[in-house]
Amino acid sequence: PPLVALGGLAMGTDPLRVGEAAAIGLIAGGIAALALRGGAALRADPRPVLMALATASFIAGYTMLDGLGARAGGDSAAYTAWLFILNAPPMVALAWWRRGGQGLWRAMRAGWQRDLIGGAMALSGYGIAIWAMTHAPIALVAALRETSVIFALLIARIWLKEPVGRWRTGSALLVLAGIATLRLA
Repeated sequence: PPLVALGGLAMGTDPLRVGEAAAIGLIAGGIAALALRGGAALRADPRPVLMALATASFIAGYTMLDGLGARAGGDSAAYTAWLFILNAPPMVALAWWRRGGQGLWRAMRAGWQRDLIGGAMALSGYGIAIWAMTHAPIALVAALRETSVIFALLIARIWLKEPVGRWRTGSALLVLAGIATLRLA
């Protein structure tokens, strides 16, 4: 989210109010705290953190492009549909290359119902995010998308019975504070 906010500021497309910037900072701080575990992750091996930052850069880039593309197109639903339609051929080609023709057809036959449901959920979820980017600053939508860490924490604790601990709880509370700040901004 901070990269998207900086991109929006640099391009002059999405200026943020102080409270909105603070909310993004809190949400990003909570996520960073969760990922870095007090710096232990960096001390152990910085490569995964650097890969995560590279991934974040790519995500920030496509988030900005999708938000601006949907705004320019004027129809977020059509933009989303075309995005998924145009992504399909390269994904099928990659699957064909990795699994071969027979392996791909076997995989498709074995899980087509599950895959269809998952695809519909992905289309709906990302479609809602793209629609929101046409109505609000892209960085705010990106920040709210990252609040899934709260749901992950609840799933880990309630269903998977994982120990959550103070660090993960504190990180999630920081994200929650960012959501509250965003609501009040």
